[in-house]
Amino acid sequence: MIQPRQTPGRRRSRSRPKTRPLRYSPRAVIFGGVLILAALWMQHQARAAEAHHDLEAIRQSVSEFLSHKLGADPAARIVVNPLDQRLRVAACPQPLKPWLPSSSKLLGPTTVGVRCLGESPWTLYVSARIERYTDIQIAARPLARGDIVGAGDLRTESRDVSGLRAGFFEEAAELIGKVVRRPISAGNPVRPTQVEDSYLIKRGQKVVILARVGGLSVRMRGKALANGAAGDHIRIENSRSDRIVEGVVNDAGIVEVSL
Repeated sequence: MIQPRQTPGRRRSRSRPKTRPLRYSPRAVIFGGVLILAALWMQHQARAAEAHHDLEAIRQSVSEFLSHKLGADPAARIVVNPLDQRLRVAACPQPLKPWLPSSSKLLGPTTVGVRCLGESPWTLYVSARIERYTDIQIAARPLARGDIVGAGDLRTESRDVSGLRAGFFEEAAELIGKVVRRPISAGNPVRPTQVEDSYLIKRGQKVVILARVGGLSVRMRGKALANGAAGDHIRIENSRSDRIVEGVVNDAGIVEVSL
């Protein structure tokens, strides 16, 4: 048998396909990493939302609780302060239980307790404010000490009265004719401590002492020992006998005494 002649130094080899290594650009690597991190963060947020109670739901439960307490009061306005977003409390599977602590009140700044009675119980306190708006008397111009309040010195405005601890006036008729004791700035509410009744009688003034006995009335001259507005009890000195008695101011220059 004749063998095929082979050329010395050469070997036949099968041709194999050439493979190239996969190459990724730096941008593609970074972009892929960002997508992975975003997906992980979204999963974390979803799990956190399931594990923690919604803070806005707690705030809403406080608002509804106060609304129920106040009833149908068109003058009231409830403001529940936002909760700290860093606050984390376990999700409560049961309805929340708000209550009003004994030191809290239904006017001005207040605090409402909120309790969860679930498997992971918790209690927290939410601050709120209850405002109440009423038409009150406001100084229309600056009023100085000693001024007599007139109708042109006042105007009516709707104001939140929850912080007016010293009181206020609703009707202008309650103020007209009063004397300003302390200066009042324009635009400020007029408070009872800032005004007083005008004096019908001043200390040292000559007055008429009116004494009534049955159907008879006796008038004597005297001197006031104190200032007095209508209805005030003041001491007066009888100019004839020098006797000091007490009477009620019922008119300008007239003090009525009982015998």
